Amino acid sequence: MLCCPNCFDDVYIRQIFPLYSDTEGDCELCGSKEQLLARPVFFKELFENIVDTYVPDSTGKSLVERFQEDWELFPLDRIDIRTAQLLLGEILDDGNIVRQKFSLPRSADDNISEKWDLFRYELKHQNRFFTEQKPDFETLTTLLQYIYLVPEELPNYWYRSRLSKGD
Repeated sequence: MLCCPNCFDDVYIRQIFPLYSDTEGDCELCGSKEQLLARPVFFKELFENIVDTYVPDSTGKSLVERFQEDWELFPLDRIDIRTAQLLLGEILDDGNIVRQKFSLPRSADDNISEKWDLFRYELKHQNRFFTEQKPDFETLTTLLQYIYLVPEELPNYWYRSRLSKGD
């Protein structure tokens, strides 16, 4: 089975896809025509880093549900949950892990999951640069080491914007 860039909603994966592609054709997963195609397992390392942020939890959600809710990785307008689950199983080279349930790790002192959800929501939808929610810098420092930056794709100029109360 092969996948194409349209099987993902993540900008970074779509940008680096040509590095992993070894053929062109029609995608059997999302139905896109004449696309670069790659073996899903080529993306295993990227996805393992994300999987490592979760802990098994029988009352949690599937990895596909987690990835959708937390990262919006799959375009559910092009592929359904079952197809996303199949793709993720191929990426991780483990069909069983996608059937398990996961949650964000919880701390005995505070609710990291709730704080993360509030912080993530604020970054995505409210005030990207001057947040009211305070991140857990220790956890954030650990997670930031997994960010992949392609120097050639970094802009020469950076701009900032912010939402004002009442906008």
